[in-house]
Amino acid sequence: MSSKGLSLIEVILYTALIGVLLPIITYFLFFILRIMNTSVIISSVNSQASETINFINQIIRNADKITFPLLGESSSSLSLIIFKTGNVTSSITINLDSGKIKLKEGENTNYLTNSGVAVSGLLFSNVSRGGTAGSIKIQFTIATSTYSKIFYGSASLREH
Repeated sequence: MSSKGLSLIEVILYTALIGVLLPIITYFLFFILRIMNTSVIISSVNSQASETINFINQIIRNADKITFPLLGESSSSLSLIIFKTGNVTSSITINLDSGKIKLKEGENTNYLTNSGVAVSGLLFSNVSRGGTAGSIKIQFTIATSTYSKIFYGSASLREH
């Protein structure tokens, strides 16, 4: 006898198999997507922090004088002086403004971090020693809605 369709038992078996496998596959796919999303967030935070610290370090190394914080003190704001050609000086201030790190040079203002992250706990410590050009330690926290990390850096003014 030849059969041209599926028997009732085969239909029930396939339906049960799909009913068990579909939720497992769906859970696995959402798990993979969540891991990928977390990885992208962590990478973005780390990249933004690294770029910010490198930029601040470069500014500190190019500065001629630390005006704030004073020797042995810490502050949420950093003020530097850069002597330019022709006896022109430039004042640079770095501080926190509405969850972003703000750089102000003269009348120009730029933000070193974007609005996709929130920066908090910005702290500059003047750890200079007598007879040296000056050294600054940097600390701040960058956070998203799902990830937060504290970053550290340090830089010294170049001896001129």
